[in-house]
Amino acid sequence: MAKFALISALALFVALSAAVPRRKLSVKIPKECKNSQFCTIRPEGYDKIERMINSLLLPDMIDNMEHRNGPTIIERPETVADNCPSIKRTESYYFVRNKNDTNVDIIVQTSRLRQSLEVVKCETGKIRGGKDQQCFQSLGLNSFNMKFNCEETIATRSLLVYDPVVNKLKEKSYPISVCCSCKITSKY
Repeated sequence: MAKFALISALALFVALSAAVPRRKLSVKIPKECKNSQFCTIRPEGYDKIERMINSLLLPDMIDNMEHRNGPTIIERPETVADNCPSIKRTESYYFVRNKNDTNVDIIVQTSRLRQSLEVVKCETGKIRGGKDQQCFQSLGLNSFNMKFNCEETIATRSLLVYDPVVNKLKEKSYPISVCCSCKITSKY
């Protein structure tokens, strides 16, 4: 009986070990992306990942994700120097890192499926008077003991990512800067 239990335990161990795919990915994150949340540079070794992703992509997935495709890059600086100038870029990203996280997620980017995100960054240095100046100065609201600052508004966007540990695709949400707005607070 003990021999049967030992053989059963050994068979279960072998089956469980074989069930977890072991994938060695030799992808180097470009040095330009080391401290960034998003990486737009296609890294060395991504071809191998793309082949694995393509083998997992189903036609329905591509159809459902098709609305995410967009232009490669669009820059649109605001022209009103008193408001909150911003730069809006629509780009395809290869990796994303959540804040305070050392791991990166591999974003699905293939010839069959491109995912683009529109990200907006405040350009406070372009406000009349420099980056420490307040927005909407021309309205004369400073006399009401209010402070006006340009801040990025964050929204959640979902992306299809590849998990090389289990060789599966999954949808995951990330915080993205979507606009630059003039926020009002009291001075005191």
